[in-house]
This record gives sequence, C-alpha cells and structure tokens, in this order.
Amino acid sequence: MIKSFLPSATVFTSNGERIIQAIKCIEHRELGDWYIDLVAPLEYQAYLEKDYILVVPTKEKGDQPFRINNPKITDKVDVRAYHIGFDARNYAVELSTVVNGNAQTCLNTLSTNIDGTHPFTFTSAISTLKSFSVVDSSLYNALIQIAEEYNGILDFNGWNITISSSIGADNGVVLAYGKNIQESEINENWDLVVTKLKPIGNDGILLTPAWLTADVTYDRPYTKIMNFDTDDVSNLGLVAQLYLDRYKVPRVNYKVKADVEQNVALGDAVTVNARQFTTTAEVLSFDYNPLINRVIQVEFGNFRPTLKQFFSDMVQDTEEKAVKRAQVKIDAVNGEISAVVSDVADLGGQVSYNSAQLVIQAGDIATKVSTTDLNSTLTNYSTITQTANKVALEVGNVQIGGVNLVVNGKVDISGSSYPFASRTLVKQLEGGKIYTFTVRAVLNSEAVANGYHLACFLSDSIWTWSSALTFHTGNFETKSVTFTMPFTTTVVFGAYFVPANASPGYAYVDWVKVEEGNKATDFSYALNEMRTAKYVFDGSKARFYGDGQEWYDNSGNLKVSFDTVNNRFVFKGQVEADTGLIGRFAISGQDLVYTSDLFNKEYDYGDLSKLSRILAELDTPTAYESEVYDVNRDGLIDILDLVQVSNHVKSGTALPTPRRQIRSVIRIGTTSGELRTTAVSALGNTGNTFVMKADKLTGDMLNVKVVSAEQVIVGGSSLIEKGTWTPVNEFRSGQIGTWSTYMGEYTKIGNVVVVTLAITGTGMGYNNTGGHTKFTGLPYPVKDGASGSWVGGSVSLAIGGITLGIRSELWFVSPQAIGSITSALWATMTYLTN
Repeated sequence: MIKSFLPSATVFTSNGERIIQAIKCIEHRELGDWYIDLVAPLEYQAYLEKDYILVVPTKEKGDQPFRINNPKITDKVDVRAYHIGFDARNYAVELSTVVNGNAQTCLNTLSTNIDGTHPFTFTSAISTLKSFSVVDSSLYNALIQIAEEYNGILDFNGWNITISSSIGADNGVVLAYGKNIQESEINENWDLVVTKLKPIGNDGILLTPAWLTADVTYDRPYTKIMNFDTDDVSNLGLVAQLYLDRYKVPRVNYKVKADVEQNVALGDAVTVNARQFTTTAEVLSFDYNPLINRVIQVEFGNFRPTLKQFFSDMVQDTEEKAVKRAQVKIDAVNGEISAVVSDVADLGGQVSYNSAQLVIQAGDIATKVSTTDLNSTLTNYSTITQTANKVALEVGNVQIGGVNLVVNGKVDISGSSYPFASRTLVKQLEGGKIYTFTVRAVLNSEAVANGYHLACFLSDSIWTWSSALTFHTGNFETKSVTFTMPFTTTVVFGAYFVPANASPGYAYVDWVKVEEGNKATDFSYALNEMRTAKYVFDGSKARFYGDGQEWYDNSGNLKVSFDTVNNRFVFKGQVEADTGLIGRFAISGQDLVYTSDLFNKEYDYGDLSKLSRILAELDTPTAYESEVYDVNRDGLIDILDLVQVSNHVKSGTALPTPRRQIRSVIRIGTTSGELRTTAVSALGNTGNTFVMKADKLTGDMLNVKVVSAEQVIVGGSSLIEKGTWTPVNEFRSGQIGTWSTYMGEYTKIGNVVVVTLAITGTGMGYNNTGGHTKFTGLPYPVKDGASGSWVGGSVSLAIGGITLGIRSELWFVSPQAIGSITSALWATMTYLTN
C-alpha cells in the first residue's frame, strides 16, 4: 500500500492524506542513492505535489518515506521521490567537533550543532576513537565526512540515520555464465590484468626467483616487467605481490535483468564464476517492484562503469607509476619504519607531482606532504598526530622544537622567597640531546636599587647538574641558554630571589619554556595542555577548536575565556556590535530582532469581532487581515470564513488545511526601552503590534482568559467602579421599631448600577400591607424610562419585600404585614443610569 502524506508530516503510522493506486512503482537502491519512480493516474495529482511524502513498502526495510522532487504532469502523474534521509542536504552545520570520541559520540555532538530543529536520530556501533571537526557543511555532507572518518557506511531507516561498519552478507549466491547471468549487461575491463610479473627495484634489484605468478591463468598470457622505486629486496617482494593480487583478475560489472536472484540485499557478497576466472563481487544496486513484490534488476560487480568511475580510470592510468614508487623500509637497527610514496601524473601535458613521507619511531611520528597542482604551483600541507611528547622540525643545522616541556609554563608569579616559582617538566631530559631554556622576567625598582637579582635554574633533584639564567634590570627581558644534556634525568624549574626574602623588592616571572633544539621560540603551552586544540587558517578566516580557550591583551590581561562547564564565553569588559547575530537574534543598530519560524495562526474572540466588523463594512481590511481571515483560501473574506472562525473559537472545530500561518518578529529596543512584538503573515504582511514599556502595554487586540483588576479604563473612563453611598430615610409609612444605622454600597459596570442597602436596629418591621420606606442618596440617578428592577428584594426570613428605583430615590416596599420584627434588614437593586 502506497500512502501520501503532507510535506510537514513526521509520523507515518496512519493512512495519510490518500492511498495511491499506482500504475507503476520501482524502488532503486544503491550506496549513496535511494529513490522510487512512480506513475499514477491524474486523479492523484493533488496528492503527488512537490515535497509531499510517499510511504512505500521497500524490499529490505518495510514501509519507508520518500519525498517527491519535481512531478511531471501529462495524461498521468510521473514522480521521482528520494528517501527522506536525503532531507539532510537541506540542513546546515557550522561547526561540530569531536575529541577522542567514537562514532556515536560524534553523531550526538553533531545533532546538537545542526542549525535549527530537526527530526533526525543518529546511531552507530563503531567504537573507533577519532578527533576531527565538521566546518561549514550541509548535514548530509557532514554525515558523509563522518562515515569516511570512521570507515563506515551511511544508511537510512525513516528519520534514523545510521553509520555502520558494513552492510550486506554472504548468503552463498553464485553467478555463473550460461546459467543465472544470461540476458545481462556485462562489463569486463582487462586493461590492467597481470598474471606473471617480474619486479625490478633500484640498481637492478631482483627477487629470487625473479618472477611472481598468479594463481589464475587465461587463454593468453598477461605478463609484465615493471620497475618499482625501492632499494630493499623485502620491500620489493611486498609491493609487487600486492600489485599482482590486485590485478590478477579483471574488473567486472553485471546488470542482471532476467531470472533475477531474489535472495540478495545491498552490499551482499556474491561469487562470480566466469569462463576464465572466479572472483568475488558485491550487490551494487537493485530495482524492486513493490506492486508485485519482486526484484526486477540487480547490479553486481567490483567496479561501476559510471562517469565517476571514468575519472577514476584516468587516475588509474597513472596508478602503476604510483605503485612503482611506493617504498616501505623497516630498519631494525634504528628501530623505525619509514614510508615514501611519490606519484608523477601527466594529464595532457600538465604535470602533477605528489610526495608523502612518514617516519615512525617509538617516541615520535614525523610526516611530510608536498604537492604541485596541474599549473605547477608548489603547495604544502602537513599534519602531525601523535601521543608522544615530541613534535620536531629540522631545517639545515637549526633544530626547532617548539613544544614546551614545562607544565604550567605560564608562571605569572611575583615573589622574593628562595625559591618562589617551581615547575615540573612533562618528561625526563635525555642525555646527549640539545635543549633550549628560556625565561621572561623582570625585577621591580626597589630590587634593582638594592642590587638584588633573580636566578632561574633548571636542575636535577640533588643539583649534580644545573643550568641558570639571571636577571638584574627593571625592564622585561627574555633570556635563553642552549645546552646538551649530559645524562638522562628528571629536571625541575625554580626561580630564586637573591638574597632570599630581602626587603624591599621582588621579582616577577612571566613564563618559562624548555624545548628540544638549539633555537629559542616564543612561549607555548606544553603538549598535554593543548592536546585538544585545533587551529585552522583558511584564507581570511582563522578557526580555533578546543576546550579552555583564553584570549589576552598585549599586557597579559585576560579578556575572553570559554567556560566549558556552562558552555559559554565569558567577556571581561564591554562587547559592542551593530550587525551580526546572537543566537537567532539579529543585531539591528542598537536593537535585537528575533524572527520566529512560521506557526499556525490561532483565532480568538477578538478576531471574531474584527472579522464581523469587516463583513459589516465598518472596517476596511488590511493586507494582513485579507490574508489571515481568508481561512478557506478562496481569495475572499466572506460569511463562510466568519462561520468557520466562529465554530473554531466557540466549539474547537478544526479549520481548513493547510492552516494560515504567521510569525512573530520581536524587537528589543536597547535604547528606546521597549519590547515590540509584531505579527507578520506568511506573505510578509504586517499585522498587530504590541509594545511593552516600563509603565504600560499597548496593542491592537489582547486575548486573555481572565482579567483581574481594581479598575478598567476604557476611552479615558473607568469601566468598573465600586464605592459606598449614604442612604437617607426620608419618608416612611407603617414603619415600626427603631431603625438606627444605614449603610450602602454600589458597583457600576458601564451604565449598569447595582446598589445594596443594609439597616440595623431593634424591633424593625411594618404594621400594614402598604408599609414602605423611601430612601434617597443613590450614587447615580436612575435613567428616565428605566425604573429599576423588581428583583433582588429580601427582608430577613420573616419579612418579604421588593425594591423600586424612581429617579434618585430608592423605595423599599413591604408587600405584607405579618407583625414580625427583626434587627437587620437589607435590599438590593439593579438599574440603568445615564
């Protein structure tokens, strides 16, 4: 069953928007490509638009989502849809760094550094540890880079992206000529085949015996005599045998279209029994028809005759030269392995020269890479990765170490003790090696005036060996001394103020450095203090990777540091900018502007009121209102839109889809002291704006659930008013007892007034059915023609009564005389005022 879903869908467990009855559907899958080609009748056109998602039953992974690219409409609908995993091409990664992490750690870090929100999950079981960075890349290219770094394969399953060490299996499938690879498209490339090889090294070195023979034979001989750039007979045998094993069989590719093997999956290993040879190939791609549940074509091979392969073949033409110049030396005397690879390629008269050298010893690794491009421009790029404590570069007779052997060499300490600044080294100094000892220090003016000095020593624990630098001036000096270590020992650094604890005066040590070689270099941290750092200089850009980064001014004052615990930069001083971004906030002059993603417009009673006024022609709709109030997208604002909004607001009835969408543009005025939020439609039309300042909130419409306020001001007048009034017992008839106190309260909402009257006394009541009392002093006059309400009257449990408002008077009427008396009476009246 093939189902169509909206472009925004992320869950595909339902039947979607429509089930598609396809005329044709083919799943094509290969490494780096996975898509379906589908043809359907025109009746499904609305559900086969660009970016709609088709969920299709696939050969290997069940139902999988594919996003439609560009549909072709004729008398039918023809679409190609790529697996949803390729949506990763539309996400960006600015920077993601992993330090000594496995593939899952790398993917977890990548997930947090993807720009914006995303629906993907990432998994990998590759345990290899790597350190590298992804810089300014699409998410898809970042995943390709990570897969290459971990020697893995990228694979999709719904929104999950996996990097696996391998795919496929060996299920015992055998392809044989005349049997199950008949009616196939067959490609065999015999250009580099060799079955008998005589390798010759430098100075005519030969193997014994001189010829190497492959374990396969053909109808005619494939014999070659080749020169290899090596002067070691063991190495000559090694590289020659590697070459023979690689090219003893031709490169093959088969596209099987008839009698297709069904028990195959991408990456599966298969055995090919050709007429003259047997080789191992793998499943490179397949085409599967989910409508009939059959594989209709499979491609097997150990190479692919594609355009990419064509260019690879151009390089392959020079591969013999590259292999001939590959030399590996294992030197048992000096305890090192060295490898040199050089390649000279002649492409149409344009020469490209590449050379790489690697030397591995027990304590260090040295690399050198040099190349010329096709225009004969020399370029060099070197990378050194190691765990030892030595990185060395030698030019002529000047040996440059560069890496500081002193732990916490940025001393930054003042003192006058003996010693006052001690430091250890990361390793022992080795006998017979040359080292350079450098210190930057100064004395204060009192120490100089008194003739004191600073002595900085390197020494072993019992002072059988030492090297010293002395300082006498009040100006910063950087001094160095080079020495050859007489024996291997543990060495420490100490700064000694001479004489000890003399006063007044002190010395200051800025930094100390011990490095291999005879050339002093500027201060740097010890290797174990900067092992996670990475520095990239690319054109006009400089990038720094690593934890605990700090920036200092020229006076040594810390200005910027990176807080690794809270994952934030800490700035000392003021940060100013008038352009750029802070997270998703754009800097606009002195303001910060945040633009949200689009979200569904939510309608409320304010919208309902506004839409009613527009339809009554009391208001003219703005461009924003013309867009968002046209909820059914027919280009008009009419009674149907009003009904749909009304049902949605009052009853929660769903609105037509796709919904109208808007976004919030929030401007924080750092100089105007206000927060301004503006609604902007999907087409860019500006709607309502709310402005919040220290003393007020203004805007066109406000929608809230409950308002609790002592006063509400509308148009300059109070909408709700509460207070007291003084009742005056002006006239009475049939009233008995003592009526002592009168209290009145009122609440006014607009022009509606609710008054209450409370009376206390003794023996209060009436002695006839016409008994009544007239009170004056109402807080607001009764509106003419609105003489109050005959409701709410109540006089205790024993005496019933009603109230009547006439002009400015309140008449309290007793409709019956039952002879009862009470000590408390009250009455309520609601009336209209002008």
